[in-house]
Amino acid sequence: MNGQFKGRYTKANVNQKLLIHDPPTTSVQDTLCIRTNDTSSDVSYPSSRYLSTKNLGDGSASTIFEGYDLQDKKKVIIKKISKREYWRKELEVLKKLSDSTSGRLLKYLNFFESQRCSYIVTEFYVGFDLFEHIDLNVPYSTRKALLLGLEMAKCVKECHDINVIHLDIKCENYMVKSERLFDADRDIPNIVLIDFGHAEIIPEGESIEKLRKGYSYGTSYYTCPEGHYEKIHSSKSDTWSLAICLCLLLTGDYPYTGKKDEYYKNSVIDNVSLTQDMSTKVSDLLVDSLNSIPFKRPTIDTFIKRITDILVEMT
Repeated sequence: MNGQFKGRYTKANVNQKLLIHDPPTTSVQDTLCIRTNDTSSDVSYPSSRYLSTKNLGDGSASTIFEGYDLQDKKKVIIKKISKREYWRKELEVLKKLSDSTSGRLLKYLNFFESQRCSYIVTEFYVGFDLFEHIDLNVPYSTRKALLLGLEMAKCVKECHDINVIHLDIKCENYMVKSERLFDADRDIPNIVLIDFGHAEIIPEGESIEKLRKGYSYGTSYYTCPEGHYEKIHSSKSDTWSLAICLCLLLTGDYPYTGKKDEYYKNSVIDNVSLTQDMSTKVSDLLVDSLNSIPFKRPTIDTFIKRITDILVEMT
C-alpha cells in the first residue's frame, strides 16, 4: 500500500489492510504435483509442464503462484486451493466462461490435482490489480471514473448473460492487463475480471435476480447488506458491489462510515455519505444501486445504460 488512499485507508499498512480484507489462511507448503484430472488417454504430469516461480500471495481459501508453462513457453497463474474448499464450482464457472472472446474475463487454461490440493491454471497478465492503481490516483476525474465503472460493469454483464453471478466484485479483483490502465489512443480501460472463487452458476431457465439463500461470500465493505446479514445473494449483489467500487473511484472513500458493524447498520438505513461533489445523475445512480432492498437496485443492463447516458451528456 502506498498510503495515499483516502478515508479508511489513510494510514494503512499491510496489517491494517488485512483487517478489512479476508486474512490469508491457506498453507503454501504443498508442492505442485502429481497428476492431471484430464480424462484423455494420455497420462500427464504437470510438474514436467509447469514450474512454480513465485508466490504472489494468499487469499482466504487459496494461494496464488506465478508459474511457467514449459510446453507453451509462457507465464501462467496457478491457483492452489485446499480440497477442503468447494473448489469444483470455481472450475465449472471458469470453464463456462471460457467461450468469451472479449478479453474481459479471466481465461481458463488447465486443471490438475494432488492428494491434498487442486490447482487451476489461468492466463497471466503483466499489469497490476486495479486497487493498486486506485491507491495512487484517487479520486479520478468523473469521466475517467465512469469509464472505469462502465468497463467493470461490462465484465459483470458478460457473466450475468450466461447466468453466472460473481459475488466478490471489488477493485482488487480487476487486473490491469498491461502496464497502462488506458491506452493512449482509446478510452477503454485494459482490465479483466478475475477470482471466481465465490461465483454461482444459476440453472438455465431461472432468473438471476431471484434471491437465494446461500453461504458466506464476498469481501467486507463490498458485500451487500443481505449478503452480510442473511447470506442471501442474487445478481443485484454484484450491482451493489459495483456501486461501492464506483464510489471509491469517484471519491476515494466508501459510501458509509464506521467500522464493520456500524458500516452495515448505516448501509441498511441507506445512510449514503458521498464526500465529493458530483452530478445529480451520478449520485442518483449510486444511491439507487446502493438501495438496501435488492429488487429496487438496477440490473446490470440498466447500470450500464445509465453510465453510458451520463458519459454521452459529458461529451
